[in-house]
Amino acid sequence: MRKRLANLFEARPIAWMWLIHGTGFVMLCLVIGIPVVGQLACLSALVIAPIVSVKAVRKNRVVNPKPDKPREPRKVRTAGPRIVASNSRNRVNAVQVGFRELEWGTPSETSSRPQLYSYKWNLSTRPEVGDWVIVRNQYGTKYAYIHELGAGPEAAGYELKPVHGHIPAAQYEAMVLSWLAVAAGKAGVGDSSNAQTPKGFPSVPPLKGRADAEKADEYGDRWWTLYRTAKQVGRPKDEIEAFRVIAKRWYEIRDSKL
Repeated sequence: MRKRLANLFEARPIAWMWLIHGTGFVMLCLVIGIPVVGQLACLSALVIAPIVSVKAVRKNRVVNPKPDKPREPRKVRTAGPRIVASNSRNRVNAVQVGFRELEWGTPSETSSRPQLYSYKWNLSTRPEVGDWVIVRNQYGTKYAYIHELGAGPEAAGYELKPVHGHIPAAQYEAMVLSWLAVAAGKAGVGDSSNAQTPKGFPSVPPLKGRADAEKADEYGDRWWTLYRTAKQVGRPKDEIEAFRVIAKRWYEIRDSKL
């Protein structure tokens, strides 16, 4: 019964009009003494009104349903952050390098970027940007500086030549210091008894002597490279100045021959 009454309350206004009018009409009939046939007609109206009301309620629920209560989003369990061991590294299959002589030093950030070439990496060690490599091409054995890991887009579809040697950045720095020590010992401003010219670096030229213009220019350039390198890595001031003076001396000999 409660459900029926609840349905009646939720009916459209037209159903309530039928019920109210029907009830009022029956009461009027009883007061004024309408015949039994009229009373039966009013009673049938009174019975039909609730049925119409219920149907209206049901239809209203189908056509215009009440908005559902907003549901909270479903919580989905997700995996936690992926933990990678500190010694877990992705394998590098290729590197992009720029050809460069070892004595030229590490390229600075302001220097122009050279043409890069891709080489296959099949060594057991892992390369890093800033390392050096030994490669072979049509001009023989060359040294190169690693600028990028992975092959460049221009290498797609080509069989890459392999890298033949790897010089990590820390090892290269030690080689530079050894080369500078040999030069400092030759210039008389350092002890070079335990130093030797590393493989791949040019020999330290003489301090003075006779030479034609071309050779004097070569000696001057090499001592000037030693001067710039010593300055870059922070060698003692007397060593830096000695290299500069020797380079200038060879340049003077070169100019005198022209």
